[in-house]
Amino acid sequence: MNTLKRKLTKMKKRFLPLLVLAAAVSAGTLHAAFEETSVGARASALGGNHVSLADDVSALYHNPAGLIHLTRAEFSAQYSKLYIGLDDGSNLGTSFLGAAHPLHKNYGSIGFGWMRFELSGLYSEDSVQFSYARSGNFIKKPWGKKLTLGASLKYMRISYGQTDYTANALDTSGNATGRPDSLFEEFGTSVGALDLDLGFQYKLATNYRLGLMIANLFEPNMALSSSDSAPVYRSYKLGIVNLNETYSLGLDTMFKKFGKSTDWKVTPFAEKCFKEDFAVRGALTMGSRELANISLGAGYKIDDLRIDYSFVYPLNGIKDTFGNHKISLIFRFGPMIEAQWADRDELARRLDAEKRARTKAEHELGELKNELDKMRKEMDKRLSAPAPVIKTEEKKEEEMTTEPVAAPTPEPEKVTETSPAPAPVPAPVKAEPPKVSAPAEYAREFGSYKRSAKDMNLAERSTRLQNIIRKYDGKTNVSQARSEYNKIMTELKSQDRYFKESLQYYRNMAKYGIKKEERIDILKRMINKYRNMGIDVSEAQKELDNIK
Repeated sequence: MNTLKRKLTKMKKRFLPLLVLAAAVSAGTLHAAFEETSVGARASALGGNHVSLADDVSALYHNPAGLIHLTRAEFSAQYSKLYIGLDDGSNLGTSFLGAAHPLHKNYGSIGFGWMRFELSGLYSEDSVQFSYARSGNFIKKPWGKKLTLGASLKYMRISYGQTDYTANALDTSGNATGRPDSLFEEFGTSVGALDLDLGFQYKLATNYRLGLMIANLFEPNMALSSSDSAPVYRSYKLGIVNLNETYSLGLDTMFKKFGKSTDWKVTPFAEKCFKEDFAVRGALTMGSRELANISLGAGYKIDDLRIDYSFVYPLNGIKDTFGNHKISLIFRFGPMIEAQWADRDELARRLDAEKRARTKAEHELGELKNELDKMRKEMDKRLSAPAPVIKTEEKKEEEMTTEPVAAPTPEPEKVTETSPAPAPVPAPVKAEPPKVSAPAEYAREFGSYKRSAKDMNLAERSTRLQNIIRKYDGKTNVSQARSEYNKIMTELKSQDRYFKESLQYYRNMAKYGIKKEERIDILKRMINKYRNMGIDVSEAQKELDNIK
């Protein structure tokens, strides 16, 4: 083992993979294995400890006692990139899959999860665990009803990747031997062990909850060789949170002792919820070895799916990085189970919140139904209304014109015996028909229009009147035709507006989910009514064609 350390020290300035392996196999630095990490973007945005607030499937890793708060089954998936932008090109990431389910009656909740940390195929940590939580009602003490307990049995495994350097070890002179490193050749490239986590949550007072987590209780040795010592050190987490309907404020702490050193960190955090759908989160983490991180995140709930995102940026230590980014999904499914929580007041609060949410949803649904009924009545009123009738006005006296009348033909004079003989009558000359004046022609055409107006729609009437006005304007008084034209155009604009409003009513009703048959009937009535007025109903026709 000491020989390997010397070899790695000589090469640490040249080869990053060997530095990774050195950090993994050196007893002096192996406390970094299975470092405390967060599961779920929500927990990450709240600083990572999440021991007091844990109440969803992520409690598998943060505090198994928090699984008792589940009222429905939950499934979660997560992926995160760590320290993006490092100069050495390191590709660090974590993945998580987990599921948890509340049991009936007073049997608690169970969960199963898998988490993986990996460095570019060179080094990986896997943790698979089974968790169980239940209330403290079985403890015959007053404080037992306020207590929840949880435990996670987990199997942890470390694996080292194969590289050109580990597959072709160097001797003490720095020459390649052509053989794998003696440590990996003798003991393999992976090691695993069982361990146990214990968790507790306790209701201190109204809206206040205390959390305690003891992780890695057995401190398993993860060295490849049993003769070496590389334990995963036990850690202790303690936190308190103030829970309210729309926000949470809390403080989590963590410390662990390894050798003669002690790691610690303190994390104040806050979460604010808006309308039960959207939440924002933030935390500041400070600790030993100049640890300082800022965490931010948000979550959005769509029905039974919650999407969370977090961003963690190191204020000290690692430089030239874009921080850690994490996204996670939590999906709730199955029937609601009223778990027997120890925290009865919180159960009542949650059930009351869900009851209010249901009441609100029912109220909104009732309002939608009322609105839909109003739309139906308004639509029926619009479509049942008779078509507008614009009567033609009688001619005013000054506008009356007459056709020119020919002069009367004189009667022939009577011939008597004493009368002289009549002079010879010249042959009659064929007279040209008298010219019809513009006023008379206007009167004739306007009269023809009036007689046929009842058989034309508004658009046809407006076109006929427009032609008459253009033809006789400036030649005679066309005020009567113009007046009627203006009235018809005003009515056409009104009917066009009514059609568009009716079409919007229809679309709103369609959004509320009216049946196909009702949609077709409304559109047909709309098309028949407004088409007969000369309104462009192509939009309604397109809607009807799409339904069919």
